[in-house]
Amino acid sequence: MNLKDKIIDLLDRYIYEYEQELERYEEKLTILSLYNELIDILENKEIHNHKLEITILLSAIYGNNSEYERMFYKCLYDEDIKNQFQNQLKIDMLEQVEGFSDLEEKVKQGKYLAIASNRIKTSFKFNVPFYIKKIDGKRMISDEQSAKRIIQYFANKGDITKKEELLYINEIEIHNRLITEQNSLEKNYTNHLYSRIPNILNMGFQQLDTVLIDDKNKTTLRNLSKQIYDHIIKDPNRIIDIFEEYKDAVMNEEEYKYVILKVLHFIEDNLIAAYELLLDENIYRNRFQRNIIIDDYYKELDVYIKLRKYYDNIMLEENVIKEEDITEEELGDTNEQKQLFFSTNSSGKAKVLSDMKDIPEEYYETVLYLINGFRNNTLSRSEMKILRNDKMMDKCIELRYDQIRVILKPIKNNIYAVLGLFVKKNNNDVRCYHSIANRDIPKINSEEGAELYRDYSLIIMNELEQLVMMQGRKGTR
Repeated sequence: MNLKDKIIDLLDRYIYEYEQELERYEEKLTILSLYNELIDILENKEIHNHKLEITILLSAIYGNNSEYERMFYKCLYDEDIKNQFQNQLKIDMLEQVEGFSDLEEKVKQGKYLAIASNRIKTSFKFNVPFYIKKIDGKRMISDEQSAKRIIQYFANKGDITKKEELLYINEIEIHNRLITEQNSLEKNYTNHLYSRIPNILNMGFQQLDTVLIDDKNKTTLRNLSKQIYDHIIKDPNRIIDIFEEYKDAVMNEEEYKYVILKVLHFIEDNLIAAYELLLDENIYRNRFQRNIIIDDYYKELDVYIKLRKYYDNIMLEENVIKEEDITEEELGDTNEQKQLFFSTNSSGKAKVLSDMKDIPEEYYETVLYLINGFRNNTLSRSEMKILRNDKMMDKCIELRYDQIRVILKPIKNNIYAVLGLFVKKNNNDVRCYHSIANRDIPKINSEEGAELYRDYSLIIMNELEQLVMMQGRKGTR
């Protein structure tokens, strides 16, 4: 549902609520009329001659409440009871009168807005300008203003948030300008101008990293971050140059990352403050103040995007997992078959079997080829790499053919843990590598334990072979 549809939905709700209020008003008006008629008879006429009429009026006002009818028949023969009865009716009438003038005013106002709602819906539906009427040749009544009043009515009730109110009002304001504007350049400008509000109100930020540094340096680095922030805001065309000047002067790598993140936090705080200011009704309705806030927001956002990209590039360089040729020592004894134990989940199922579900079936034979080839020492050196430059991947071996990657880790004495596998889609799919590297490695505490793992590994290899035979499609091998 787009914004216009949501506004139309609110207009329909307003019309429905108006009709409910109108019904209440008419019921109350009728009851007050009945009270006036009843009290007039009691005060000015001989009640013995109007018993039926009075009974009908009491029934219309109080329904099945027979207490009032009994009281009326008593007052036929007792003047004091008659006075009490009249006083009670007047008290009841005053209760009905209470709030009636507010309800009457609400219905009068609501009638105009309900009629306007139907016109506004038509304007949206057929993409025509809002209705405007001149009064006395001067004052203007516009459906645009009526629409804003209805939106504000629901905001005041708490049915929509302040953010939603501003988005709807922004949509209402842009409606006429786009329809009535003939110049294409002006139309583009209008679209640009009014699209900036939703961009701010719908903003979101990616979670920033946490960098651990020595506590004794934090105060100094925070002050330095503020100093750099002030500098780059004044000179946004030199963001990276300014940072690198400071880096060469005072910081190590971790402190440098901490300062960048701190500056990003400063900017985030300012962007959020702009968002909160726009939610202030008085500021939003003041176009001059609103435009200043929007301009400042986008200036800071531009700095934020450039700095965030710079930081991400730094982290990308750090997180590159290097795939290097495996040495003779790292490859182990190639004269005997390698023993492969498999990482399992809590229920004992091998992770590689779960990973197979996430790769195309045409790669199934490749997976079996790589695992059997490593175990039997028949893979070429180009199909095996040692992974470096990453603590989590330390000593891990990567088996590779086409896009398939199988990750292993040496345990001891020519025994290797098969951690998992995946299809490599990016040049440096760090998340996949880290996710697999985090898996449990079989713990061998005794020869008996090793024997159990050998038996279980045979079962897993048999399951893998059966899976490839039953579901594998002719692929790259």
